[in-house]
Amino acid sequence: GIVNIDDSMCIEVGGCIEDAENCPDWEDDPNAYELTATMNVMVLLNGEQTAQSGDILGAFDDEGNIRGIGIQLIPPFGPNEGSIIYEIQLRSNFNGEIISFKYYDASKDLIYEGLSEYEFLANDIVGDMMDPDQLEIGIYGCTFSIANNYNPNATIDDDSCEFPPLGDLSFKEFNYVDKTIEVH
Repeated sequence: GIVNIDDSMCIEVGGCIEDAENCPDWEDDPNAYELTATMNVMVLLNGEQTAQSGDILGAFDDEGNIRGIGIQLIPPFGPNEGSIIYEIQLRSNFNGEIISFKYYDASKDLIYEGLSEYEFLANDIVGDMMDPDQLEIGIYGCTFSIANNYNPNATIDDDSCEFPPLGDLSFKEFNYVDKTIEVH
């Protein structure tokens, strides 16, 4: 549901449905780190805002430790009126640490990785309700259209492509830049 803080801002609250298999158990510990930075972000999929009630944005260090969980805010004014913007307090013990993000889409019960990274800077403020930073979801999968397991929704090739048998032929090299194949 939606919780009104005051007449100028609402917070979207939610959680995972009971039968969600991939619902993350991410828990934030605000007291575990000395320094903070704040980000206001809009999550995009194929260039379009994708957040819905119950979705979760998490920030992580390179060892997988949680460095912040986003709160869904819904501005009732401005260019993002009615859209979900995440406000996320990031935490670290030193400047320069690389923070990555994961996004849980409750409607699909999927966790997306491969979103942009952030280099931590104490007391930094990135984005706001009028002009939020943007995190584009990267969808991993096989991006080569003739593969058996081609994923037309994939935006990041994960080297998982499986090709049909070619008899005596085999793929020696695939050039992803030019989309060419050398067959021997």
